[in-house]
Amino acid sequence: MRSASRVARTATLAAHFGYGALTGAAYGLAAPRSGVVGGAVYGVLVWAGSYFGLMPGLGMLKPAQQHPAGRNLLMIGAHLVWGGTLALTLRELEHARRDIFATDVALDRPRPDRRSQARRRRIPPGPDR
Repeated sequence: MRSASRVARTATLAAHFGYGALTGAAYGLAAPRSGVVGGAVYGVLVWAGSYFGLMPGLGMLKPAQQHPAGRNLLMIGAHLVWGGTLALTLRELEHARRDIFATDVALDRPRPDRRSQARRRRIPPGPDR
């Protein structure tokens, strides 16, 4: 049987990454073209909203102003990186969607020649022709 501390740690990690995925998805829906700086600012806003509001409000942690300054600086730095990486990832996904998935021909398959394309487009003669 697992120890209670191991279960609590697993639940904490799952909640942390789930919350990160949820807030990342919200960013993608709300501001997908804001750039790296916008993403970094969003990361800090997520940290501030979580550590000054949500987690203290739920009784999970003390507010950030009661944490050591070094810990807050570390958390701000981590969320700057998270937000900037989020923005870069969304930019790359947008480029992939536009550049790779925009055509109806897969780039890893040979393209049919023009004659076979023309043959497929021809309408066979009907009974009145």
